[in-house]
Amino acid sequence: MNISSLPTELLNLIVGHTTLQDLLSLSQTTRHIHAICLETIYCTVTLEDRARALKCCSTIVSRQEASDSVREFKILCSPNDSDSDDPQSFEAVFTSAMIQMKNLRVVHVHSRSLFELFSSMNFPRLSACTLPISLEIGSFLQSNPTVTSLVLQPGMEGPFPGLGSSPVQAIHLPRLRRFGGPAISTCSFIPGSCTSHITIFWTDSQGIGFPEGLQAAARSNNDIVDLGHFIDTWDHTLLPAIASHLPHIRTLQITKSKHIPELPLSRERFLASFDDALRSLTCLEALTVITGADGTQGIDDDALIAEGRLLQRWGEISPRLSIVSLPSNTLWIRARSSVWFPSKVSSDEHRSGAERQQWLLNEMFPNEARIEVAAQAVKDFIADRAEMEALRDTLNSMRLQLETTSAMSSWMGSM
Repeated sequence: MNISSLPTELLNLIVGHTTLQDLLSLSQTTRHIHAICLETIYCTVTLEDRARALKCCSTIVSRQEASDSVREFKILCSPNDSDSDDPQSFEAVFTSAMIQMKNLRVVHVHSRSLFELFSSMNFPRLSACTLPISLEIGSFLQSNPTVTSLVLQPGMEGPFPGLGSSPVQAIHLPRLRRFGGPAISTCSFIPGSCTSHITIFWTDSQGIGFPEGLQAAARSNNDIVDLGHFIDTWDHTLLPAIASHLPHIRTLQITKSKHIPELPLSRERFLASFDDALRSLTCLEALTVITGADGTQGIDDDALIAEGRLLQRWGEISPRLSIVSLPSNTLWIRARSSVWFPSKVSSDEHRSGAERQQWLLNEMFPNEARIEVAAQAVKDFIADRAEMEALRDTLNSMRLQLETTSAMSSWMGSM
């Protein structure tokens, strides 16, 4: 059977499961298949070097079927990435291409100079964008009030020089539901929005404290349920501010920059401040407290026991808390009441991970009867399909927060 004789619905299914290289070959067969392939090829465009970006943008300008197909556009290079072309020529082609993308839904740009080329344009279907911080952000968002997800980052040219001192224009974004960016932008974009997922990046240079930024976040028309923070030091005043202004959060992620050394005992003091905060955070289900540095490969026995005791104490204070990830990169899960277990324990030179888990139960529950109850609770939890489904949902929320933080991981180092 000739592939071109297949129904369009079946061709769309085949094309949707075909690699890019095979799509390019398949598109050379017939005009009908070419049109279907072109729509898939240009649906999501990711450009990492200027030469490819210039070629792709030229095609988008010259072929309406290509420009109409673009739904997601990511350009991770700058006009000055290469000396082989005139930057002004590249910028002209890029600007023309952006004008043609009438169906654009997602845009991701690293370069401030490229963003400013289309910052005055309107994209009627735009819903999500990751953009460099610029004075033009305000006018762009005013022209594109359909945005539901917004991430602001320093930009590949370096940090925006006026971030801490220049006033930021307040913009009403009624559809905004997810935001990641500097604390000072929280004051401009969150009040009056529908934001419920937010990741805030704090630096001293912004000249804004925890209470002011979190109070602005609390002025969203929706309760903030997923809250992330990227901080440069273990500042124990953060937790009381969160508990005071955003008591309804369900997931909380706090990541400390790897670029600034820790002060002695600052981490311990920070973790100790959770005891009081958890009494107010009655809806909290998942907590992540980590550093931006690479994760440790293991945890010694004393530290493992100390974390287990800490989780038992927090569990008594916060009945709904069920998942906790600590700076050791150990993920703890509550199976029942005071029974917490690490989802994965690294082996040591004497014991496997499973043997260390059993050893941990023995240490945390010295009474033999309680050990059996705890061990059975862990087994029942793992076997319960509903429990595991709820666990996956919570972990997905945590993963989305981590992705936003990861996208901004260079923030502290560039400020």
